[in-house]
Amino acid sequence: MKLIFSTLLLIPILFGCSRENISVQDTAQYLPSIEKGNQIIASLDTYFEQNGRYPKNLNKLVPDFISKIPKAGIYGNDFYYWDFRSGVEGLGKEFNGPEGFSLTFSLNKPSFFDLGARARTVFVYRTDEQYGSEKEEVHFKSGKWAYVTQSRHKVGEGGRVK
Repeated sequence: MKLIFSTLLLIPILFGCSRENISVQDTAQYLPSIEKGNQIIASLDTYFEQNGRYPKNLNKLVPDFISKIPKAGIYGNDFYYWDFRSGVEGLGKEFNGPEGFSLTFSLNKPSFFDLGARARTVFVYRTDEQYGSEKEEVHFKSGKWAYVTQSRHKVGEGGRVK
């Protein structure tokens, strides 16, 4: 019964994603990761309700709002969090943006070579749902989650072509 339900759940996703070249294996990986991300989002929302703002980092959620921050994908990748008002911790920048956040994860195996990559394809959840820009191509959306390729350069810059 559980296998039938899982298969029925995957069929629309597989057909909807096939034109974006998402493999069956990737689909099977990203659905559980999105569920883990949704657990973090629920904790962030509860934190916001109690404190009137989102935390500066995910560690502020543990243990009062979530027992531990889960990992994404089969490689145990971290979820990356950005509070729009505080900026990214460790960069030394403060932002006075709107209230909200983004949560990002990748299914790719982490590599030293990713540090200099011109583009990366990730799943992103944004409270403001502002997806797609000169440096971001949206492949598909699922609720507030989007599968996007983020580039270091706009089309026409740094050798990037569409």
